[in-house]
Amino acid sequence: CGGLTPDERASKCRFDMMSFSWLPPPCYDSELSEEFASLRQWRYYSDNEGREEIPVEQVQKGLQDLFVLYKHHLYHYSYMWRKLRRAAIRGGPIDGYIADTRHTVHCGHELVE
Repeated sequence: CGGLTPDERASKCRFDMMSFSWLPPPCYDSELSEEFASLRQWRYYSDNEGREEIPVEQVQKGLQDLFVLYKHHLYHYSYMWRKLRRAAIRGGPIDGYIADTRHTVHCGHELVE
């Protein structure tokens, strides 16, 4: 969904709240996204100290950079691995974000530290 205007992107793609990326519908796992969204009341911030909270409705627009607490990152790692597994088992497409080897290595490293 890169290279599209914000309006085009909003009409043709879905914003994934756990990967913070715009995805074409075949790459968006709505069931898994809803599961993670229901786990807790996620909080998002405009600063890395967590002082300026951003309303979730604003985050869902996918228009700004943001920060999350470390615990959110741990859930993100789990989400991304589950998403990759589900796509592989179902024979579905795998988006470029989750297919990036560097990201997979990063997630694995962070989980064992």
